[in-house]
Amino acid sequence: MSAYIAYKPTVGMPEANRTVVSNIHDGGLPAVEAGAYIAELLDKMVRLKKSGIDLKTAENAGA
Repeated sequence: MSAYIAYKPTVGMPEANRTVVSNIHDGGLPAVEAGAYIAELLDKMVRLKKSGIDLKTAENAGA
């Protein structure tokens, strides 16, 4: 299973503007851990008003 998440999504939004959490299954990232990670991501997205590569860039810049 995968979760595709975007801040203020629009029709035709480039894939680079979406954040993806993938490999969610018993043999990969357990669902409980994925849920906690996704909750953290959502908090960052709302706080920084970004998703996808823009979020990653902001995280690397120390935002």
